Amino acid sequence: MEKVCLLVDLDDAGLQEDWHEKIYSFDLSLEVSYSNGEDVFPMLSTGDVVGMVVFCQEPSQNLFAILELFKKNVGAFPEFQVIVCDEPSPILMTQVYEWGIETFWNYETWAEKAAHLTTQIVSTLNDEESSEGKIFDLNQSILTGNQERIIESEAAIEEHAEYDYLAAYSRGKALQATGRYNEAVEAFESAKGMNKKFRPSVSGIGENLLVLGRTDEAIEIFKDLEKVNKRNVDRKANLASAYIAKGDLSTAKAYLKEAHKLNPKHPRIAETKAQYLLSTGKIGEAFKVMDNLQDVGPFFAAKLNEMGIKLSQKGKGKSALALYKKAHKIVRPELKYKISMNAALACYRLGMLDMSMKYLIRTEKEFGKSLPKVDKIKGAVKKAQKKQKTKAAG
Repeated sequence: MEKVCLLVDLDDAGLQEDWHEKIYSFDLSLEVSYSNGEDVFPMLSTGDVVGMVVFCQEPSQNLFAILELFKKNVGAFPEFQVIVCDEPSPILMTQVYEWGIETFWNYETWAEKAAHLTTQIVSTLNDEESSEGKIFDLNQSILTGNQERIIESEAAIEEHAEYDYLAAYSRGKALQATGRYNEAVEAFESAKGMNKKFRPSVSGIGENLLVLGRTDEAIEIFKDLEKVNKRNVDRKANLASAYIAKGDLSTAKAYLKEAHKLNPKHPRIAETKAQYLLSTGKIGEAFKVMDNLQDVGPFFAAKLNEMGIKLSQKGKGKSALALYKKAHKIVRPELKYKISMNAALACYRLGMLDMSMKYLIRTEKEFGKSLPKVDKIKGAVKKAQKKQKTKAAG
C-alpha cells in the first residue's frame, strides 16, 4: 500500500471543502488524505500512515488519543507530526509536548509546508542508514509481537541509540517488548540523558520500574512528571496502579477518580479499575471490566500471569485457564506468548494433554521460534500422552 500523510481536521472549520485543491497544487512525495476526528482512528491502524498534520485550536482528549495512536502504530516521530493553529495557547503547547511535538503552522501556509513535509518524510525513511528508518522498522516489528523479529530490529538500532535520543527511546520500547525490563530502564535513561525534555523517555523509566517491582522509585518519577502536566490520564493511571501494588487503595482510588474526570473513556482507566477489583478479590467484576480491554501492557499482563500461576499451583486449573483465555485476548501482541505458555502448563496439570500441546504450538508461533522452556514442556506432555495410551491399551 502507498504510504500516507494524514490531514486530521479536529476544528471542523471548512477544511473538508478545499483541502484537496490547496495541497495538490504542490508537488507531493506522499499521498495526502483528509480525515475527521472519528475516521482518523481506523486510518492510523492500517499501517499506511507515516505523517500527520492536525488542525486544532484547543487541547482535547481526542487529540491526545490520536497522538498516542500515532506513536504506537508509526513510531516516536515528533518531526513527522505538526499542529496547525494560528495562535497556540501555552496549554496546547504543553499538552502536545508530551509527545515531543514542537512544530506549529498557521492556516495561511500549511499546504506548502505540508508538501515539503511529505518530501522530508520519504527522504528520511528511504535512507537505509537513517535512525528514522530503523526506528520505523523496529516499531513495525513490535506491532507484530514476533520476539525474534523484535530482537533483530533492536540490534540493528543499537548503534544509533548511542547518539540519537529517539533511537534510544525506541530501543527501550523493544527491550520492554522482549521482557528485558532492566535493560529497558537503562535505554530510557540514556534517551533522557540526551534529551531531558522528551517525557516519553521518563515515563518509560517509571513504567518499567513498576514492572520490576521498584514501586516507590516509579511513583517518584510519575509524581515529578505530574508536577509538569496534571492533565495526563495515562500518568494518573500509572500512579493509581503503583499505589494498588503498594496496597494503598485509598490513594489509588483518588488518582483513578482524577483520571476519570479527565477522560472516562480512556482505556487505561478500565485497565487500572480491573487491577483494583482483582486486588480486592472481586474477580467476577474484574472479568466484566476486562471484556472491554485491549492492548494491555506488561505491568497488568504480569499481574494476570502471576494470578493464573497461583491458581494453577493451588489446584484451581480451570479457573487459571479461564483467566489465561481472557488475558490472551486483551494483552499486546508481544505479550501473548507468555499467556499461551502458562495456559499450556495449566492444561498439562489438568490432564488436558492435547490442548496443552496446541497451546505450546501457539506459543512458538507467537514467539517466532522454538523456546527451550517450551521444548521441555513438550517433552513432559508427550511422556504423559504415552502413559495415557499405554494405560488405555492395558
